[in-house]
Amino acid sequence: TLINSAIALDLDGLYIGSIFNNDFGNNGRSIRTTGASQTVHVFIYSNVQGDHLFSTDPCFDISSSKTYVLNNSFECNSTTIHRIVHVQTGAQNVYVCGNGVVANTGAATPNACGGIKSDSVDTVCMNNTILGVVNIAAGNGIIEGLYSRIEGNTLSGDPASTVRGIRMANQLLRTVIGGNQFINLSVGIDFQGGQVVSVDNNTFSGTTQPYELIGENTSIGDGNVYEGMTTFGTFNSTTGVNVAPAAGITDVADGTTTPNVLGTGILRTGNTTPTIIGNFTNAFSGQEFIVVFNDSNTTVDFTGTNLKGNGGVDWTPGINDHMTVKKVSGTFYCTISEN
Repeated sequence: TLINSAIALDLDGLYIGSIFNNDFGNNGRSIRTTGASQTVHVFIYSNVQGDHLFSTDPCFDISSSKTYVLNNSFECNSTTIHRIVHVQTGAQNVYVCGNGVVANTGAATPNACGGIKSDSVDTVCMNNTILGVVNIAAGNGIIEGLYSRIEGNTLSGDPASTVRGIRMANQLLRTVIGGNQFINLSVGIDFQGGQVVSVDNNTFSGTTQPYELIGENTSIGDGNVYEGMTTFGTFNSTTGVNVAPAAGITDVADGTTTPNVLGTGILRTGNTTPTIIGNFTNAFSGQEFIVVFNDSNTTVDFTGTNLKGNGGVDWTPGINDHMTVKKVSGTFYCTISEN
């Protein structure tokens, strides 16, 4: 049991070592590893970190290479905790995996747990569960900074705050973000304009918008799931950006005049009463989708709207007719097909 120290364990020059089954309490830093080229092959696992009351320093401050922070448990009851793990510049091949964090487990005010931060492009962050984070610095992320892989993490907060699930560094390159769950957050992934190779198989639920400031050469795959989203997100650049629609067909609710095209590639109508479509919501510039008409009660308004097609004449399709739509800036260009 290690408590009430500025630095409980300070490692420099350790070549191979393990730190496990310790109970850390009210320390400035519970663990600090220094010397990226000397302190290597450090395994930090199965430790318990309780309250971290009197410091804004990270609980585990990692500057060593080939370091593994695995299956540790953090309970954050105060309002002053900073990062649970901070991987510093120069550390190489650091793995932060399988750790569990429960924030705000009894605090009278929202918890300030800052999650995990990395300043090294070689960091892998996988299968961590960080719950209940609502009061970190404005706009910051539960997982923040530079990483090579961010996969299988479960992150939750409060959409009324500004908490991001993941907030990248704007110089980010060659990162895979996959299989994460984003729950009750303001923004799922804030790219800060950085370049990310792949974003796929993530689930967003109860989150205000999945993406913010998407950067160049970012590929957003079709395996992402968007539950209860009302806004897709924003773009810092559209150069080389590929946003694939979610797989499958999205049925438009009966009587909808402005269908939501967030995360979809195919819409299907089924109106039982006369319905005029005059716009589409939550589309981004460059997005392309198909509308399949499964009724004869729908009219597409090509006069006086930002929908352009059919020579500017309103169109009433029949059953199984369809329309291909592409948004460019604020205009939807529509190609009709009568089958």
